[in-house]
Amino acid sequence: MRRCLLVIGFVTLVAPAATAQLPVLDLRLGAHAGMPTGDLGDAYDTGFGVYGRLGAPVGPLKLMASATWNRLKGIATASTTDLDVVTVTAGPHFGMAMLDVGIEGGYFSQFQEFGASPNVSLKLLRYELTASYNMTFQDPKGSWLTLGAGLRF
Repeated sequence: MRRCLLVIGFVTLVAPAATAQLPVLDLRLGAHAGMPTGDLGDAYDTGFGVYGRLGAPVGPLKLMASATWNRLKGIATASTTDLDVVTVTAGPHFGMAMLDVGIEGGYFSQFQEFGASPNVSLKLLRYELTASYNMTFQDPKGSWLTLGAGLRF
């Protein structure tokens, strides 16, 4: 009985410190407004979208993977229909107390090419405000700015 109590006492003391050493996944879900820039802004107007992000600490950095869906509204005078773009990106992020800065590379479905998305997030307890600039490498029409808000889990 004494040995069992010693083991329970030891586990009780060590368990909180051990769980503090395990990496914690960073899950974020939110919505954003998408504002086309450059040539894309000539044919499309401001739209909306949703995003999901998953991050894991890797040394001093965080490796973040994102999936977003964006719908940009077509301009009637340009005779364009709405544009739906799904992006899947991943890349390193550097997190400070309230600020998270990173750059992700990924695939943009509607343009069928790869691109980059530098972004910054402001952490406010369980909430976040985020800004990202999405651009494709080859198509000059594939660039837009997103401003969003979400929840952190």
